[in-house]
Amino acid sequence: MNLSVDFAPRPDLRPTVRISLAELHAEARLRFGDDPLNWATVCPSCGDIATVREWESTSDPYAVGAVCIGRYLPGRGCTRSAAGPWQVVMPAAEGARAHSHWCFALAGEPTPNGPVAQVLGLAALASSAENRN
Repeated sequence: MNLSVDFAPRPDLRPTVRISLAELHAEARLRFGDDPLNWATVCPSCGDIATVREWESTSDPYAVGAVCIGRYLPGRGCTRSAAGPWQVVMPAAEGARAHSHWCFALAGEPTPNGPVAQVLGLAALASSAENRN
């Protein structure tokens, strides 16, 4: 028997964004400032927005961006796990190849001319709109 597992996000979660870890950090700084505790992700199923600071109070603070916070905080969000719409490419480490993780998107809209806007082509759209005005 030949089995395969598709770890890509569900088709209804498009558009997907494929960015590097450095680009993710740059976009988060543009949206939320330099303090990583203020960075927030949004659950693609229920829309709950959770900051890294909120995740610190859970039993698994390293699950931020991979699981809805509702899995750890009753009465909040849902229990969705992984397969968010963003693919973050992790750099190669000593003795290991580069790899990627699917995660939830950052909360809020892409920053104009930021890494996510560039990936989605929004920077070009914003620029052409400004030129028309």
